[in-house]
Amino acid sequence: GLSEEQVRTLPHSVDWRTKGFVSEVQDQVTCSSSYAFAALGAVEGQVFNKTGKLTTLSAQNIVDCAGIMRNESVT
Repeated sequence: GLSEEQVRTLPHSVDWRTKGFVSEVQDQVTCSSSYAFAALGAVEGQVFNKTGKLTTLSAQNIVDCAGIMRNESVT
């Protein structure tokens, strides 16, 4: 964990967009696939953290594999 001193020096907020961790906002249209976009946003941020390169991943791939919850098409 963090020491008390480390916790005190943490910023009150962080805008991950300015640090490159977040891709542009995507439109889910009427697909109700926010779960896919949220999951990908988290994964894209972690890929950027490891590689320094922001890679936009496909929400459609997650929707296609959602089985009974499948929403047909993101676009």
